[in-house]
Amino acid sequence: ASVEAGLAHVIQLRRGLQTETAFVQNMLRQGKTPDDAQMTSYLSGLRRKTFSLASLPGMETLEEDLATRFAAIGWDYRADAPAGLLPQLAAVVFWLQSVVAYLGEKIPAIKQAKKTSLKPSSAELQDVQLACERLWILDDRLIPGKDFELDLQRGKNSSWHQGDLAPRPLFKFVKDGALESPAFKTFIQLLDNYEACTGTAEVVTQEERREERAFLNAIADTEVVKYLGEYLTAKKMIKSPAEVQAFLGRLWFTLYKREARDDSSGFEHVFVGEIRAGKVLGLHNWVQIYHQEKAGIFDYMGYVKPRRRATNSLREGPGHEHLLSLQFEWGGVLKPVSTCFIGTTPAFEIALFTLCFLSGQEENRLALGAYKVMVRCHTFSRGMIGTAFPEELPLDQEEAATKIQASVRGRQHRRGQRQ
Repeated sequence: ASVEAGLAHVIQLRRGLQTETAFVQNMLRQGKTPDDAQMTSYLSGLRRKTFSLASLPGMETLEEDLATRFAAIGWDYRADAPAGLLPQLAAVVFWLQSVVAYLGEKIPAIKQAKKTSLKPSSAELQDVQLACERLWILDDRLIPGKDFELDLQRGKNSSWHQGDLAPRPLFKFVKDGALESPAFKTFIQLLDNYEACTGTAEVVTQEERREERAFLNAIADTEVVKYLGEYLTAKKMIKSPAEVQAFLGRLWFTLYKREARDDSSGFEHVFVGEIRAGKVLGLHNWVQIYHQEKAGIFDYMGYVKPRRRATNSLREGPGHEHLLSLQFEWGGVLKPVSTCFIGTTPAFEIALFTLCFLSGQEENRLALGAYKVMVRCHTFSRGMIGTAFPEELPLDQEEAATKIQASVRGRQHRRGQRQ
């Protein structure tokens, strides 16, 4: 890893702690009090988020500083265990605010370093999983609880579980202005350019071509796509980063035959959705879901278990996710299960699915922040993207053991306090 990559991790950490602060402040306002097991699990989760900094060049002092700060709230950073009385919720809010401010002091150096942080490392060029993780770090996604919130309601044990368990909409809110960046605005303009049913050839007007170019220009100005351009250039898939727009245009917007001539494309299938023979195909994008729900065309019917949560045990409200498997009806047609990212930018999703598709693997196991996902890709006509979408991976044995151990530590700590 490089110093620049380490600084990118600091940016991501600070953004995550800002989100944590909002959640804990909300709990404090509502008068909710976590028990010792919840607090123990929460502090252990915060430690996991920051512990990787120790392995990054130039971050040794930062790791030491964080260890000292954890000790101030009764947590042994290296042993990952209580080191005294667990803190009250108000103390956690103050601690989070102080760490956010501390990391913010490093922002000028971070911004300067980010200008040279978009070239892939040799390790990332050899391992697409690391390259995808870098995309996650670079993405300027929305903050749950601040920019949007979900109303998940009831879950289903499997995709075969029929019936509507969610009488209310999926989205509680998306903040005004959250979708006003050029990448979001130009993406939204594309969503009404397609015929939903396969078998009907798409007629692309000059205005729609201009909208495609505007979208490609907008995402080309984002860090995730600039990184993708550097990556593809290093891999000799394009001659220079300046060619990334044309490359993405061909890969995602070239029409091909799914049922009839020119009735589909990778972009339409993945981001907009299609209907064929009474089945919904694709539709793996949260912005499309949000707009279709507002228009009354999309009916959310409940999330599909098991649901991997990146949130921690203090978050009693489960509407603060960046990844979700759900069941829905679109235009009256049922899709038993579909998984999509939530709050991520269109640029990130385009770049991520492109990297996974070009890796040549149908199954791509990735660690994206606190999420472990499988990105599935399938080739269709003439080497085009047939589909690309994420799937949630269940807890592995180590994660399940960690969850159990955190609960045990909480019980042991409570017994120690009683003695």
